Amino acid sequence: MKNKFAYLLILTLALTHTSFGQIKENPKTPPFKEKNIKLERTSGIEEVIINVKKETAILDLLITGSIGSGKLKVEVTDPDGKTMKSFFIKRKGGDKDKETSIGKISQFQKAPLPGDWKVTISSTRAYGQLKIHADFDKDYYISTTKNFTPNGDGENDTFKLETYNISEITALKIYDRYGKQVFSTKNINDGWDGKINGKQPVPGTYFYFVNAKTFSGEEVSQGGYLTLSGKGLNQGMLDDYHFMIK
Repeated sequence: MKNKFAYLLILTLALTHTSFGQIKENPKTPPFKEKNIKLERTSGIEEVIINVKKETAILDLLITGSIGSGKLKVEVTDPDGKTMKSFFIKRKGGDKDKETSIGKISQFQKAPLPGDWKVTISSTRAYGQLKIHADFDKDYYISTTKNFTPNGDGENDTFKLETYNISEITALKIYDRYGKQVFSTKNINDGWDGKINGKQPVPGTYFYFVNAKTFSGEEVSQGGYLTLSGKGLNQGMLDDYHFMIK
């Protein structure tokens, strides 16, 4: 009996030692990595605490959801109280059967500050749902250029990869919605200038796929999409366009 108790104690200590970040509602509830929040035409403020332990390599925070009515504000702050991410949405349109999506809100953080990260949800007569998921298991990340605007102004003109603990990429490929490849490279420092055969692309959805290797030799992959929207035409060229990275 004593040996069994000692084994359980050692196992518990081992699990505690190797557990890095965890989401928690409060100290009295069991830790978990995901939380679903239902908004039933409520108004108020709710907080979700993400407890990050020392030596955590990556905090990969993902927030998704939608609302059918009302207003919603979500803010992510680090243990020092610094706002790392903030967004606000309001229900649009009069069709009661449709909802307004918040899209995918991602927050990658290399070697995040240990302590309590906070997700604050402020709702005003909001009806809908949110999912908050925190991933602490990776020791690498692959992200993409945000606000990709290839308009030649010198800012965000190239779609590039942002990586951590990645030694090389074996492929970065971008396709249009018909499956035609518009860009390909194996150079981790190369990027897409948005042009197809030297011309500006037409508005639409494009898909990217990445194959890469970490410094430890692990082969990893990732995919996503970007949507090109344009306003107005100027001599056949897109005058105002913007890529939203998902």
